[in-house]
Amino acid sequence: VKNSIWVFGAEATSKLIGLATQIIAARYLGDRGYGNYSLAFALSGVFIIFLDTGLSAYLCKQVSCHRTKADQYLKGVFSLKKLLAFPIIGILICLVILIPGEREIKIVVCAIGLALILNGFTDMYLAVFRAFERMSLVCILVVAQRALFFLFGFVALLMGYLIVPFAILFLLVSVFSLILAHWNMQRRNEEKEVLTDFGLSKKIMKDCLPVCGIFLFSYVYFRIDVVFIYFMLGEAETGWYNAAFKWVEVLALMVASIRFALLPALSRAYASQDDQFQGIGREAVRYLLLIGLPLTVGTFILAPKLVGLLYGDLYVMTVQILQIMALGFFLICFNEFAIYLLISADRFSEVLKIVFAGAVLNMILNFLVIPKWGILGAAAVAGFTELFLFFMLLNCMNLTLERIPVFSLLGKPVLAAVVMGVVLEQISWPLIPLILAGMGIYFLALLVLRAFNEQDFLVVRNIFNRAG
Repeated sequence: VKNSIWVFGAEATSKLIGLATQIIAARYLGDRGYGNYSLAFALSGVFIIFLDTGLSAYLCKQVSCHRTKADQYLKGVFSLKKLLAFPIIGILICLVILIPGEREIKIVVCAIGLALILNGFTDMYLAVFRAFERMSLVCILVVAQRALFFLFGFVALLMGYLIVPFAILFLLVSVFSLILAHWNMQRRNEEKEVLTDFGLSKKIMKDCLPVCGIFLFSYVYFRIDVVFIYFMLGEAETGWYNAAFKWVEVLALMVASIRFALLPALSRAYASQDDQFQGIGREAVRYLLLIGLPLTVGTFILAPKLVGLLYGDLYVMTVQILQIMALGFFLICFNEFAIYLLISADRFSEVLKIVFAGAVLNMILNFLVIPKWGILGAAAVAGFTELFLFFMLLNCMNLTLERIPVFSLLGKPVLAAVVMGVVLEQISWPLIPLILAGMGIYFLALLVLRAFNEQDFLVVRNIFNRAG
């Protein structure tokens, strides 16, 4: 848990830098330009996420259980990615040719698609570092990439450059990040085994297909709405919708640092039939609810001030979208962790069926709802999909693992979050003081409700006294 909290702090920094980049893009590119930028990420990601995130999770899981085989697994995964990169690039080129739109959007899709492919190779190095629990190095590399893109992107936009140079800068920063990650891997001194298994790439492809499928369908139900909105409603609506989505996504990725940090420990505990597996899972769910619920309530209450400060008057429609999305935020936190927990317990087929059902449901509902209710309907569909996945994943966890009392864990955090929300509604302060006040009120409410135990205080002491 201590490791997770340290990672959470560093990941929060990188995600906030990423959010700042999205904010300047939204402001300087305008709603239509930002809509094109959002489409490029959504379209490219559909084809690239299949290998990148799935192979990264597979690599982290395997190396955490077989540390001396890190180089062997890394070589096998890289060989596989190099082999599959060519058809992915081919699909990307065909996509660029086929999609309707101006030459500008086609160039942006190409640049961002290539950058995401390179980021996929970088993620393989990061997966090995996570498996060895070298979280500080992971955080440095991730923060460095985000900071560089923010710095150069901001300068480019200030100089009057628009979406094409902005996307090309993203590609150049991705190249640099890959070189930096490779250099750090070369400096690694862990024990190595001789690379003799030439059939490993084939085995990896067979073993990781379910994992890749899980992340592909997860991406579809999480991001396909942007594609529907772009082609059904237009560029500006896509920009408004994505502005709200990016706030939710950044918060979700910050909280997701807990699952990234715990995946190696969960995988080792399950592989060794360690009793700690259930304990780690239960405590992680408790912490996710403690973090996710106040963010849900706070985002809903503060949405008008957040959108006004971050995006400006051009994005007034984003307020309602953000409030609808905020209602399902704590479900996103739980669902994402539940997927990783079940993956660490080798429940690949069950999770694959659930996320496939979620993706199909999401696409059908978006196709039916968006023409009638527009972007607000798309936001509601996203929340309904997360609710569906919550019950499906919870049922799967209860059937295959020891029951985790999720609903009993909800009581005190929900009450504390409601108290926080009621107080925030009565205060008309500026945004930053409101956020700080909300944090203080929520923490005090948890103390009054005795939501913390001795282990929590021990963790806090150890964070500030790492020798403890």
